[in-house]
Amino acid sequence: GEIIALNVIESSPLVIAGLHIGSFSDEVMAKAREAAQEYLTGVRNLRQDLTIRTDLREGSAVHEIANARLHHHADLVVIGSGGIGGRTKFFVGSVTSGVVQDIDVPTLVVPSSELC
Repeated sequence: GEIIALNVIESSPLVIAGLHIGSFSDEVMAKAREAAQEYLTGVRNLRQDLTIRTDLREGSAVHEIANARLHHHADLVVIGSGGIGGRTKFFVGSVTSGVVQDIDVPTLVVPSSELC
């Protein structure tokens, strides 16, 4: 088997209190892509004895995780339970919740501190 390390960059429009206030700038998105690619490279290099492929996507995290699951024919999804910091915990928690509800294969939720 193999492991697919997936990173999704949320590229949704910025909405606060139901008001569309804009989108991320090209510069912000470029920096996000660069950081995500560096992270995935690190994950791929963690274990030389395992086959680890990477997949970087942009869009709605729940939607892209579901699409990646289908694309890669994954039979298990492992996802972190919380964000990197307190400010992102609600957002990432809602992604985890959406994935658990929408994915039709077993989903293992792991505390983010246990992930790479």
